[in-house]
Amino acid sequence: MSFLSKLFGKSEVKPASAKKVKVDFDNGIFEVHDFFAISGKGTVAVGDVKSGGVAVGFKTNIGGKNFTIKEIEIQHKQMDSAKQGDFVGVLFEKEAKDVLKKGEVLEFVK
Repeated sequence: MSFLSKLFGKSEVKPASAKKVKVDFDNGIFEVHDFFAISGKGTVAVGDVKSGGVAVGFKTNIGGKNFTIKEIEIQHKQMDSAKQGDFVGVLFEKEAKDVLKKGEVLEFVK
């Protein structure tokens, strides 16, 4: 079950295989609309990619702590990356819930 399906209780949605996408960007700006802690998975930040793109493995600094993207989902499908204009769920380590804020703008780098 995908992390967004688990969060929103849509068990009828089957997880898709992660798509292999060539990443044509080195960084991205992401605006956090909301975030949730998911037991056994971590913290999901939901929001928009404002510029560039984000990919699994990209890093950011939140509240003085470094975090790495573990998974990305777009419309309940696991993806390797997301580009400007995409509305996505980004999975971080569970500790991110303690420092994330709604409305925060994060910069990601490879």
